[in-house]
Parts: sequence; structure tokens; C-alpha cells
Amino acid sequence: MTEVQENHMMRKAAVTYIIQSLTIIAVMTVLALLSAGVWGSLSMIGVPLAVAAGFQVFASLTYGLAWRAVASSSSASLPTFYLAASGLRMIAGIATVLIYLFLADDEMQIRFFVFLFLVYYLVLLIYDTLYFVRVEKKIHRNA
Repeated sequence: MTEVQENHMMRKAAVTYIIQSLTIIAVMTVLALLSAGVWGSLSMIGVPLAVAAGFQVFASLTYGLAWRAVASSSSASLPTFYLAASGLRMIAGIATVLIYLFLADDEMQIRFFVFLFLVYYLVLLIYDTLYFVRVEKKIHRNA
């Protein structure tokens, strides 16, 4: 595979990752809004949902763009990137939850936020793992 073809494949994989992860976040957000409407807790869900979804949008965009940069410059560095990016995402997630805990005053809203945040985090962690395992297999097959 030529370098141009490899860069095109990396760019396509990054764009696909970003589009799919944003779609997952959007679907999860709609489902959360629908379930909150059914249970009558729509007023309580606004801020927790915005923070949880906003964090994941930012993390997914950053992860996808950083992956493309690392994959294009040195694909041999990808294993290190996966470890470092996962660690940074976890630290940023913990910091986000702690900041929310200090700023929020309603205990039920805090519980709701932690639950939402964990659901978003775990779903996207599983998606990231499955997606990039598949991408790595393609890279090694074409190498």
C-alpha cells in the first residue's frame, strides 16, 4: 500500500469514527430525553444530560482528530496512543464528575448525572475498542 493510500485510509477511518461516535451520542441523548419525558423528569435532566453528552462530544472529536494525526505520522505509535488517550479520557472524566459534584446541590440530580455519565462513558468506551480493533486489523491486513 502506498503512503497516499495509507493516509487516505487513516483519514477515512478518523472521519468514520467521528461520525459514528457523534451518532451514538445523539441517539443516546434522544433516548435519555424520551425516557425522561415518559417518567416525568424532563426538568431534572437538562444540565446533567448536557454535561455528559458535551463531554463525550468533545472527547470523541479530540480522540478522532488526535488518532488521525498519530496514525498519519507514525502508525507504530498507535499502541502508545491508545493507552495514553484512554488514560487522559479517564482522568478528564473523573475531573468532570468531581467538578459537577462540587457545583451541583440537588442530590437526585447528582445521582442522575453520575448514572448518565457512566452510561455514556461505558458505551463509547466499548464502541472505541471495537472500532479501533477493527481498524487495526484492516491496517495490518493491508500492510
